[in-house]
Amino acid sequence: QSVRQQYRYILHSEMLKQLYQTEVLDRIYVTKEDARDEYKKQNLAIASRHLFSKNKQEIEQLYKDLLSGKDFYSLAAETFRDSVLASNGGYLGFIKLTEFDPLLVDSLYNLKIGHFSRPLKSRYGYHIFRIEDVKQSLFLDNEYFERNRDNFKQQIQNRRATLESALYVKKILKGKSVNIRTHILKRLN
Repeated sequence: QSVRQQYRYILHSEMLKQLYQTEVLDRIYVTKEDARDEYKKQNLAIASRHLFSKNKQEIEQLYKDLLSGKDFYSLAAETFRDSVLASNGGYLGFIKLTEFDPLLVDSLYNLKIGHFSRPLKSRYGYHIFRIEDVKQSLFLDNEYFERNRDNFKQQIQNRRATLESALYVKKILKGKSVNIRTHILKRLN
């Protein structure tokens, strides 16, 4: 009985992987230019400030305040309970672009220095970012890129799949509630 249950679990898992591959990953088209952009992203660090809230209405109000001319620095001082972020205007310092939540990477990559983003959703909550500075490696190796192009394409597919999956789950669960039964979760683990 135990072996049969394990077999069904493995079979079910493999079927889900195959379904995910054919229905999600294989449908994401990635060009050579996309792969080159991914290579650039991995060699890019940005210095940014941010505003954060778990509440969508609060972040939208902060965005309206920014559009009306309020200072990013003072809004951060009002928003953050963390004394460091409150006193430094939400400054995060230099962070490699690909170390951000995958849901944020493409939006941050396209943001210009000195401009702030619209409210962005990550798995942690809602953010508004302002890019302060950018560091890009000056020497991008074309041979390295060509050897690793498939890896860069795979990384793009995975990030886009994460975004698509999040949107799909949000759509499916809209207006529904989910109960997680602890004893079932423990068995699955």
